[in-house]
Amino acid sequence: MNQAKKQTPLHIAQQSFDFFQEIRNRLQALPPAITVQWRWVEGHQREAGMTMDWWAKRNDEVDSMAKKFLRACKRSKREHKPVQLWYEKWAIKLHGEKLANINSKQLYIALMRSTTLKDWQTHHTFPIKDPESVDWTSFGKALKRLPTGLQRFVTKFNSGHIGNNHMLHHRNAIPTPLCQNCNSNMIEKSSHVLRCRCPAAKQAFIQNVNKIIRTALTDQKTSPLLQETILSLIFKWRNYQKIRARDYPRDRDIQAAIKEQAIIGWHNFFLGRWSFKWQAVQKKYLFSIGSRRSSSRWATAIIINL
Repeated sequence: MNQAKKQTPLHIAQQSFDFFQEIRNRLQALPPAITVQWRWVEGHQREAGMTMDWWAKRNDEVDSMAKKFLRACKRSKREHKPVQLWYEKWAIKLHGEKLANINSKQLYIALMRSTTLKDWQTHHTFPIKDPESVDWTSFGKALKRLPTGLQRFVTKFNSGHIGNNHMLHHRNAIPTPLCQNCNSNMIEKSSHVLRCRCPAAKQAFIQNVNKIIRTALTDQKTSPLLQETILSLIFKWRNYQKIRARDYPRDRDIQAAIKEQAIIGWHNFFLGRWSFKWQAVQKKYLFSIGSRRSSSRWATAIIINL
């Protein structure tokens, strides 16, 4: 009611934006001689056994009419399809259906999802062959839990738009795109930064894995076999060793996760773009020990520490 009677600007993303437009435009269309007084009426008074005044009876009457209409629609199997209201001056439709409010994130996903996923399939640094198999929900939740500055860094690093030698050379800021730390004649892209052969980088990697990732895996009650596997995979990937599912024969579910992650990419595993199958392995373990912990929260907690 307060939103309907106020003259403050509405926000297109707020709930029931279309109805607030309708109400305000109707009020503005009234002749000057007509004034509107607002009155709040408590709902469901009849169901609560309360004594109803004239206003409460009118509210109950309108509520009954609405429910009667809804029952008729269900009986006739009438299609529920939002329509542009009479005094709603403008509206946006998505795939032919009018939106009650304008959610920019929802629109972006609907309009750009396929294009974005296709772009990641051919990305020059971290391609994802099968973006549909990535647990984007856990990755997104982990990203949101980071401080704003780190969120920006992760986004720039993952997309390759970060201040490494490859990008600085591309912008004509330095003479060479090669890594100056490891003498490997490798272009210093984000992917190289993660596995630079520089001894100092290797040592820092080992320390951080043992201090941060191993601790997180333990704190989050990770399956012992899964914890052992994840740490083994991380070190193998860092040392440019082959990763084969058959080298982990003790659990078929883990083998399935390794095979699917191999399609997504091991660089992407370290960046938090996991196969759904990792969650399935942990979920099975939590069930076996009678834990009510969430495998989804587990995945988010581990990804945020990578």
